[in-house]
Amino acid sequence: AQKQADEIRRARETKMVRDLEHANELKSAIDALGPVTLPVKTAGDSGKLFGSVTAGDIVAAIKKAGGPNLDRRTVRLPKAHIKAIGTHRVSVHLHPEIDVDVAVDVVADS
Repeated sequence: AQKQADEIRRARETKMVRDLEHANELKSAIDALGPVTLPVKTAGDSGKLFGSVTAGDIVAAIKKAGGPNLDRRTVRLPKAHIKAIGTHRVSVHLHPEIDVDVAVDVVADS
């Protein structure tokens, strides 16, 4: 039983290292993108949005900019949703040890 437990522990440690390496690759790919532009519909000239920008919108914008496929649950917004035009910082949680900050430039869709 001890031998089997040791094998399971080694397999788990190997998987964690592999996941950490993959998370580092994703971090490099996201860092290489720079600021991500997200065009949205606005309500007039006030800078307020129709609706709000969600984590799913940000994931789609990262993918459209040439970034990796991400799960929307990895995106951590500064508030519940983004509701104004401008540059916003969001955090993407890739691994328990790795977070990457992304600048999302929310612009009016012309």
